[in-house]
Amino acid sequence: MKPVLLLALLLAPVAAGAADCAPAVLHLVRHAEKAEVPGDKDPALSPAGERRAQALAAWAADKPIDAVYATHLRRTQLTAAPLAAARDLDLRVLPAGDTARLLARLRAAHCGGAVLIVGHSNTVPELAQAFGAASFEIGETEYGRVYTLRPPAVELHRETFGEPNAPAP
Repeated sequence: MKPVLLLALLLAPVAAGAADCAPAVLHLVRHAEKAEVPGDKDPALSPAGERRAQALAAWAADKPIDAVYATHLRRTQLTAAPLAAARDLDLRVLPAGDTARLLARLRAAHCGGAVLIVGHSNTVPELAQAFGAASFEIGETEYGRVYTLRPPAVELHRETFGEPNAPAP
């Protein structure tokens, strides 16, 4: 048997096991409040959003986090940036709609680790459901909540951080 084929046969179970692995802890957060700038499809954070991003970093101060992800939109990156900087972690950026790629990366690169992902009101529930959590929605004015999963358990734990949400108009 050729050495390359033998090596491939020996590593196949390891690769298969890695595909079934998941982070031990997954923290999902919707981005902080964005600035209201007419016509701007990729706004920065509002002053309240900047304070909430700092509050997220403070919330995470005593939690193990090995990696931080955000979408390609500024509001998610600006929400995650203080936490990533405080931990000296690279902020990993992926397109907002590419859930399959993110799931593959989480399973391949973060087996047994603790990951925080800043997404959107539609992508956070989608990711939680991909790991087995029950369906839920995030309201348009709902900010400051961390949804934590510990796969393979599917129980979703919710915590809040920062100032209370402003009441809906």
